[in-house]
Amino acid sequence: MSSTVHTAHDLLPDNLCEMFLRDVAALLVTSRLITRSLFALRSECEFSTELTKTIDTVAALSDCGEPYLRKPLLEAGAVLPALPESAASSVVTEFFSSIPVKVTPSVLAAEVISSLRLLVQHIELKAMLAAESAVLVGQNRLSRALLKWAAEWRACGQILRAVTVRIRAKAYVADLDSSPTPGVA
Repeated sequence: MSSTVHTAHDLLPDNLCEMFLRDVAALLVTSRLITRSLFALRSECEFSTELTKTIDTVAALSDCGEPYLRKPLLEAGAVLPALPESAASSVVTEFFSSIPVKVTPSVLAAEVISSLRLLVQHIELKAMLAAESAVLVGQNRLSRALLKWAAEWRACGQILRAVTVRIRAKAYVADLDSSPTPGVA
C-alpha cells in the first residue's frame, strides 16, 4: 500500500459545498500554521518591541478564527475534511522564505513586517472568498462569521500599513547612520 501526501488542491471537490468545506478547512489549517510560525519567528525579532507586538497581534488574530467558526459549523452540521498540515505549509512558508538570514536588525524588521502585511492580506481574501461560498451553499451564519474574521484581518492590514512605513523609515535612517561618510577613511 503506498502512502501519498495530499494537498488541499489534491482533494478535488465534487460540488460547491465540498469545495467550501475544503476551503474552510484549509483556512483553519493555515491559521494554525501561521500561529506556530509566528511564535518561532518572534524570538528572532525581540530586538524590536513594535515588531514583537505586531507578531503577537497577528498570531492572536489567527487564533480567533476557529472560535468564530466553531458554533456556525456545529449548527450547520458541517464536517470539515481532514487536511494534512502540508496542505497549507507551502502558503505559510512562501511568505517567510524571502526573509534574509544575515541582515541588520532594521532590514530584518522591514522584511518581516512586509511579509506579515502580505500574509494578512492573503488570509483576509481567503476568508472573504469562503464567506462568498458560504452564501452560495446557504450557510449565512458561516458567511457572517467568516466576514467578521475577514474584517478583523482587514483592520489588521490597515494597522500594518502604518507599521510598515514606520519600520521601513527606521531601516532607511539606520542605513544612513551606518553608511561611511564620503571622503573619510
